[in-house]
Amino acid sequence: MSGRPPQTILTNQCNKAMKSAILEVFARAHHRICLSQVMQSILGCLVQFQEYEAIQMALSRVIYETKTVDEFERAWDELTQHFGIRNHEKIQSLYKEREHWAPAYTKDTFFAGIPDQEKGESMVSFFKGHVHQQTSLKEFFEIYELVLEKKKKTEAADDFESRDSIPALKTRYYYELQLSKLYTNAMFRKAQEEVVMMSSCFGITENQTNGSMATYMVKERQGEEHVQDAGHFEVTYDKTGAEVRCSCSCFNLKGYLCRHALSILDYNGVEEIPGQYVLSRWRKDFKRLYVPHLSSDNVDITNPVQCFDHLYKRAMQVVEEGMISQDHYMVSWQAFKESLNKIRLVSEKIG
Repeated sequence: MSGRPPQTILTNQCNKAMKSAILEVFARAHHRICLSQVMQSILGCLVQFQEYEAIQMALSRVIYETKTVDEFERAWDELTQHFGIRNHEKIQSLYKEREHWAPAYTKDTFFAGIPDQEKGESMVSFFKGHVHQQTSLKEFFEIYELVLEKKKKTEAADDFESRDSIPALKTRYYYELQLSKLYTNAMFRKAQEEVVMMSSCFGITENQTNGSMATYMVKERQGEEHVQDAGHFEVTYDKTGAEVRCSCSCFNLKGYLCRHALSILDYNGVEEIPGQYVLSRWRKDFKRLYVPHLSSDNVDITNPVQCFDHLYKRAMQVVEEGMISQDHYMVSWQAFKESLNKIRLVSEKIG
């Protein structure tokens, strides 16, 4: 991570010690609790209830379908009162931590497209199929290297496919063509779905205008539902900076624009997705900075092979960082010149 702390930390339910450690070490990071685990915990507490299936369906609606904090709070209050589970100790404990797991609270936290925040999705473990409860620590480290190498090869193959293939388009919107030229295949398929689903958005109404800022209400058909049952989404658009924001928070959460925001851009005659909504991390031409594994600075200076390997890896870090921008390049080049001069001074003293 080049010394940068994470924006978001996703953990299972953890004790006070871990919470305190995360708060101390990564003070600015958003600490979120795995939603699928919370769901399992809640349902596990209620399995003995006669109305278990009804509670399960109602709980799913409350957690996944409420759009705002107020909606969630009202729905949660109604659910716990209706089924008589408001005073359940475990339910109360989880509710107190709702800001760390409820989508209504966490939808503005960037998850880089990691699943777990939507109904039916769950995270797939990095080591799934490779480790089990009986795996020893020694075996784990051996497996870790193999899994890492496999992931690198898969990623390299995906990068090659993204660069050399042209995805099939499904609409006539230029947004889709634009993203097909920029995004990797995996990310393009996700963003493409939003462009395709623009057809489900209708009935755009402008609620209010304040200078260059306008607020719209977008209706969306939910499958085969009647028009009167359509979902409603509030989208704000600032013409000055071509800034758009939807109440569903798709961009904040996943890093690409939703169908509602795209519909408003189209409504305002914006033909291309503004540059600030095309993240570098999803681009097929993005230069990934690869930092070699540098396990230790403890080098046997009598061993020329170890010295060369260590210096080479460190130098490559500077080269990679130096290619980010012209300013980075100038700093890196100056550092190289100063280092070389110091090394030559040492040589002159020895001579």
